[in-house]
Amino acid sequence: MNKQEKIQHEIDKTLGLFETKESLPPNPYFYTRIKQRLNERSKKKFSVFSVLKPAFFTALIALNLTTAIWYTSSDVSVVSSDTDLELVDILKSDLNLERDQTEKLLFE
Repeated sequence: MNKQEKIQHEIDKTLGLFETKESLPPNPYFYTRIKQRLNERSKKKFSVFSVLKPAFFTALIALNLTTAIWYTSSDVSVVSSDTDLELVDILKSDLNLERDQTEKLLFE
């Protein structure tokens, strides 16, 4: 046998192992142990955070509803100006600017 045939023979032998795999017998106590571990974890998991989760969620929903009601019911008047001079006058009164400073605000 040459080197190539040896390699092919080893490949065939390895692939043949996949076809003749043996099933492992299941452990009869596996399910019992898993169930016991889950029960232990559920007993240990009781904490303050599990109680505070619904309270935090309720507070968040209440805050959201309050903000939505406040936003929709507020009478915010939006100042709209038709000309640039009106806008400059509004900015001047809001910022308490002097006359020479307002010349910089004029839009060209």
